[in-house]
Amino acid sequence: MTTAGAVLLPDLDDELTGALERLEELMLEVAAWEDEAPDTEWPAPLAHGQALAAVRRLWDAVAPTQGERAIAAGRTGRILAPDGRYEHAPLRLAGVAPADVAVLSAAAAIFGDPHSPGCVRAALEHAAETIYQRDDQAACTRLVMTAAQLAGLLDLAADPDSETLAALIDDEDPGADIVLTPAGETAYQHYATRANHMWTLSDPLARFEY
Repeated sequence: MTTAGAVLLPDLDDELTGALERLEELMLEVAAWEDEAPDTEWPAPLAHGQALAAVRRLWDAVAPTQGERAIAAGRTGRILAPDGRYEHAPLRLAGVAPADVAVLSAAAAIFGDPHSPGCVRAALEHAAETIYQRDDQAACTRLVMTAAQLAGLLDLAADPDSETLAALIDDEDPGADIVLTPAGETAYQHYATRANHMWTLSDPLARFEY
């Protein structure tokens, strides 16, 4: 049994849940192949549905922190700049098991390795075709990068800024607004920069979402 730890995540509406849906499709390609050709040898952690199970547990942990699912769960509290001048993108805590993040990261490395077995490449191409209607190198790389960037975001190392923000989030009253102090605002900006760097590779337009 894996132990979940509290991970600070930005609420990016359906970006993270959409990524997990695409990754589940990829892992389902492996599962279907295992069912149809059980003698095929898959590298760990793809074998025996390990990666598929990890992605599904990550979905269960992450989905209630995002978009309409967070609202449905009563997590409606806003994060406001000092004096309530404007509203930031919400931050929420997710109970994520580090072992599941490690599995996702390992799976991304396997799918991105040109020396992986042919079945790995074929599963990646089939999933890319299903998701993006194309199975070329660009589509395959896009899917691998989704796994790597999501794993990186979920594994973003805690620092004083993220710890400060996590301490402000009250899961006992998830509908309560948080008005940041000037120090809290600085912590938010530092965390947002780190999260955006990991999730979008520092896309300047995406940074405005925060």
